[in-house]
Amino acid sequence: MEVVDWHIPTDACMVLVLGETGAGKSFFIRKLTSNSEVKVGHALESCTQRSQPWEADIGGTQLLLIDTPGFDDTVRSDGDVVLEIASSLSFQATLGMRLLGIIYLHDITVPRMRGSLKRELEMLRLIVGPENYRNVLLVTTKWGDKSRRREYENRQFQLEENYWEDLMLGGAACHRFEGSADSAKAIVAQLNFRANVVLALQKELAGSTSFNQTAVGRYAEQSRSKIQHELDSMSTMSRDDTMTTSRTTSSALSSTLSQSTTEKEEFLRSTALDSQKMDVKIDDQVRLWIKEAIREEKERTKQKPSAARAMNSVLAKTSSFFKSFKSGPAPYQSTVSSYTPVPQQAQNIPYVAELE
Repeated sequence: MEVVDWHIPTDACMVLVLGETGAGKSFFIRKLTSNSEVKVGHALESCTQRSQPWEADIGGTQLLLIDTPGFDDTVRSDGDVVLEIASSLSFQATLGMRLLGIIYLHDITVPRMRGSLKRELEMLRLIVGPENYRNVLLVTTKWGDKSRRREYENRQFQLEENYWEDLMLGGAACHRFEGSADSAKAIVAQLNFRANVVLALQKELAGSTSFNQTAVGRYAEQSRSKIQHELDSMSTMSRDDTMTTSRTTSSALSSTLSQSTTEKEEFLRSTALDSQKMDVKIDDQVRLWIKEAIREEKERTKQKPSAARAMNSVLAKTSSFFKSFKSGPAPYQSTVSSYTPVPQQAQNIPYVAELE
């Protein structure tokens, strides 16, 4: 990708911090930066409404840490989150910053590998690419309850054996975040500070490619089609079983189907606009936003922005831009006309009902 020289200071190296809502990304960054402005949530709702850059100095190396909204976010769809990640990567590549890698956080107290977590892991694989697994740190969080230490250790073993095995075989390292600044710094220090990583998604986006033409974009759309297909099947199943089972059995089955249906319909509602958003050419759009950020900063201060300020401006514009989409396909239609099963390589994670 052509590097555009706008003379913005780019000595800092970028690190993406990813993970599901509630995994502790903001807390990890706050410990790492000792910056009280990093907001930390204590509820089920995400406190990170859009991606934000935070500066840190680790062993004399300046880092730009990107705190992202979690997958399975309470406000944003997974597609929105990945599009913001794509904007961050496009910004980094355009300015010629070095990318050191990705820190992926997982809450060790979560007992079940939900569907959203499996989708998240597959998106991580597609964003990174197998050749870059060695630049991924898999970090488990929330180890504070010592009475459950053995349970958590067993759960981590299952994560490594059943869900992270291919990542670790490809070079990804697994660490525990113990909740302290020293622990956070020790984890980040495991990144290869000499690396200059180019992720699979970045290669795909180069050359004015729209997001829906990338592997992760196709996977997101296939996930949505798959869930539409499942909802249609569940609707048919519910009608058939109501006719052939007793009233008591039918009531219990209906309750189970209703809960699953609600979860799936909520996913479809949150992703209703994703197809339109994914048609955007991220690289082209980010270049325009960078120019706008420089112009706005020069008008305000007579100087060009730092990399962190420019990144923050671009991410704010990214968030506002995708929120501006007002119409889209219906979140769920009972008749699914175009369902293509997700390729086998995108389903290579065995399902385990509980990590115990």
